[in-house]
Amino acid sequence: MPGENVLPVQHYPDDFRVINYFVHDTSAADEPIFYCDRNMVVDSITVSVAVIGAASSTVTLKAVASGTNPTAANIVAGTAVSSAVALDALGAIAGTIVNTENSLLAGAHLGLDFTGTVSAFRGLVTIRIRSRLK
Repeated sequence: MPGENVLPVQHYPDDFRVINYFVHDTSAADEPIFYCDRNMVVDSITVSVAVIGAASSTVTLKAVASGTNPTAANIVAGTAVSSAVALDALGAIAGTIVNTENSLLAGAHLGLDFTGTVSAFRGLVTIRIRSRLK
């Protein structure tokens, strides 16, 4: 049976996704977690803290512009899509989305920018994104 032709992104329905990124021990680093193959909007970020890394630790959702490699340095220097979420309390902590920076162009990467001592941190980062505009 022959293969199937690739379906271009403009020919499939809107994206409504919830991304769950589990963080444990040394995986807490500045790294990309999602590639936008079409224009996307970030609606929310929630961090569920199971084990606190350090009282001064934070995580920020950053955008790395289209055409830029999603290295750790480029994520740190990227555009903040959310305010920094403090990782100093157990439970679910909602971050504040920066409404002027939450529209991402196709080709952009989303990354998590961790600061402080996070080697002991364990938790879950949940991000809700969509391609349909209001």
